[in-house]
Amino acid sequence: MIASRKAQSLSARRAQKLKRFIVVGHFSKLTTTLEEPGLMDKPERVYNVDDKGRRSYLHKHPLLLTPPKKKSGKHPNLVAAEHGDNVTILSIENAVGSAIRSVILFNPYPANVEKMVSS
Repeated sequence: MIASRKAQSLSARRAQKLKRFIVVGHFSKLTTTLEEPGLMDKPERVYNVDDKGRRSYLHKHPLLLTPPKKKSGKHPNLVAAEHGDNVTILSIENAVGSAIRSVILFNPYPANVEKMVSS
């Protein structure tokens, strides 16, 4: 059976990494890395960790009830608080497919302390 599919674009940098010698080299290094500690036949002990940086927002914006714009001629203004802190979310899963509960890492220092320390 023949199916019609839409082509996916591939960046030039990613396409460059698809050369045969690069792929073969990657998997030979991976095999060595797994064989040395004896993990080749223990996929439940091989984990993948993905991280994603996000901003934390703890509060929702309030709902403002105002007269229609035609009558008042003004938009309601709200002074916003500082942006949320940066947090890192970790997603952890082993090679069998068992996932560990996601982990959220909070920065223990506010942004202004980091600026003072780095200068």
